[in-house]
Amino acid sequence: MSRRAADADRKWAWWPGLPFLLLLLLAACGGPLDSDNSRNDDSPFSNASNPDDDDDDDDDEKAACVPCDMQVRITTIDDFEPLVICETVTGAFLVQMTGSSVNTIPDLPCLTSIGSTLVIQGAVSLQNLDGFSQLTQIGAMILEGNESLVDIDGLANLEQTDGALHVSDNDSLLNLDGLAGLSSVRTALMINDNEVLSNIDGLRNLESLSGNLFIFENANLCQDHAEEVADSIPVSGVRGVSDNLGDCP
Repeated sequence: MSRRAADADRKWAWWPGLPFLLLLLLAACGGPLDSDNSRNDDSPFSNASNPDDDDDDDDDEKAACVPCDMQVRITTIDDFEPLVICETVTGAFLVQMTGSSVNTIPDLPCLTSIGSTLVIQGAVSLQNLDGFSQLTQIGAMILEGNESLVDIDGLANLEQTDGALHVSDNDSLLNLDGLAGLSSVRTALMINDNEVLSNIDGLRNLESLSGNLFIFENANLCQDHAEEVADSIPVSGVRGVSDNLGDCP
């Protein structure tokens, strides 16, 4: 043994508490590392979770939202999966699940805007639109021929359409409450042939309709109610309300 090594041995011999000191240092640094340089969560020296971690996760989720320059056509539930990161969709968004048993729109947590038309057509089992809960603006919207659609409450945050809004032939739709946040519609608004629709109070908050308004041939809608709501909407074009055959209170 060299003289330098012998001196080192004598030096460390005076530190019988060295192993305990090393353990304290490891604890202060958050515990030992695994082979991939990550902390071993099973270690007794692991720190308790930081309450700020949840905030970091929220920031990461927000950062993951991106604009999607694309058009969308949905025919199966799997087609929604790539859209969970889309904050905006610049093109049309077509939901046409004609042979599907899917009864709801899965959550699209990022989606706030659709640049062109949102078309939900012939989705035979669809009962609600809850997955669109973050949507605030669309180019236009067509809800047509969705025989199981009961409510559109998932559109509660929708504020504006830059084009027409058309709701027709939805045989189970009870009301338009999901449009209560809508303040502006351009081009036209048409509500027709919805068999059990009995209440359209969801349109009362419209402040501007730059075009025509038509409400007609809704078999369970009271004509007086339809006319009253239509008269409350500022319309720049033609206002036509007819053949709504529901019983009136």
